[in-house]
Amino acid sequence: MSPTEHNADLNELVVGLGRSLLQYADQSWPWASEPEADVRHKVDEFAHRQRRHIENLCELLSEREWAVEFGAFPDRYTDLHYMALEYLLSELAADAERSAVLAESVRDRCVDDPPARALAERVAADEREQARELSELARRRTSSVAS
Repeated sequence: MSPTEHNADLNELVVGLGRSLLQYADQSWPWASEPEADVRHKVDEFAHRQRRHIENLCELLSEREWAVEFGAFPDRYTDLHYMALEYLLSELAADAERSAVLAESVRDRCVDDPPARALAERVAADEREQARELSELARRRTSSVAS
């Protein structure tokens, strides 16, 4: 398979990341109290890192003269407006895990395309790390509320 045959796979990853719950939350600014400012900053940092991955994927697709499709946010996200960031943490962790699985799937399909495989591997590793950190933040928030 030629590397350009994996462009659709890479575009699938662009849509998955670009229309993730993390990107939606970043654009809709969930409510966070003053003591949660550090959590809000961390979530903002994760969203920024994810956007960098999207940019890198789009650059590779552009070099390959692929017309990138960006998709749309799922309708179910509209119910999440005006939610507290604390509430969204476990949802964000689960979404990051789904993004990691998608990136690993793309990586595995791009065996004969080293640039695509390397990008998908970086995305997968980063999404796994974000899922772990978000799960930990959610766990800490839950245990502090229970105390």
